[in-house]
Amino acid sequence: MKGFLNLLYADLFKTFSYTKRYIISTSSDVLSFYAIFLVMYLGISSTASGFTTEEFNNMISGQVVGFIVFYFSSMFLTVPDHQLYNEILQGTMEQIILTPHNLITIIFSKTFSLFVRDVLAAIPLFLLLLLTTRVKITMNLSMILIFFLVLAGVFGLSLILGGLMLVFKRLGSLPFIFQILFLGIGFSTIENLPEVLSNIFLSLPFTKGVSMIKGIASTTISFSFLSMDFYFLILNTLLYLVIGIFTLWLCEKIAKNRGLLGAY
Repeated sequence: MKGFLNLLYADLFKTFSYTKRYIISTSSDVLSFYAIFLVMYLGISSTASGFTTEEFNNMISGQVVGFIVFYFSSMFLTVPDHQLYNEILQGTMEQIILTPHNLITIIFSKTFSLFVRDVLAAIPLFLLLLLTTRVKITMNLSMILIFFLVLAGVFGLSLILGGLMLVFKRLGSLPFIFQILFLGIGFSTIENLPEVLSNIFLSLPFTKGVSMIKGIASTTISFSFLSMDFYFLILNTLLYLVIGIFTLWLCEKIAKNRGLLGAY
């Protein structure tokens, strides 16, 4: 336990040192997310003339929380892939593999440190979104629980991508494709899609959770711990975590046997 806490402290120290050193880069990342939302918001506002004020506020409150979930999910999705890719490029992957900590523990520590940083960065982003849209959002425990379940599922997907990166080195636009899908789901719904596409989107770790969060925020649905949607979300999250951990373990083993961890 002490070793893990030391690892966590080292990653937190490194993350905030980088953030302080490259503050312009960090700030521009937050502003770019805000710019994306602003463009989406202006597009929605221009086509919402037929809505009442209450309907429009409910819709926008759902979009705000959907975008915040996308903001964090986007970060969770790319951490293992980018971190492992950088370690291989820098030639430090072998040292990481030889440490007493297993690879999943190291990835979790890096992801957690970036999550803490992004929570702090999301506070001004969230305030900007509220000031821009002028909506009031009431947070509750059910929304927070669903939020963490979504992130856990996305983390499982990210472990799959991280494992594939160890073996194939470059994944191209694959992580970006998932980010685009998450962004689209965060701003829209899948009810009007063909059944096949709807089922494919529903299988993603982001879809069901963000739909529930948007519904709660816009008061269009009431949350229940006994609902089938909640059980589906838990099962979906567990499946992605189990498959992600197994995929990373298997790909790490394959990469070791092929001698792929020491060079790009």
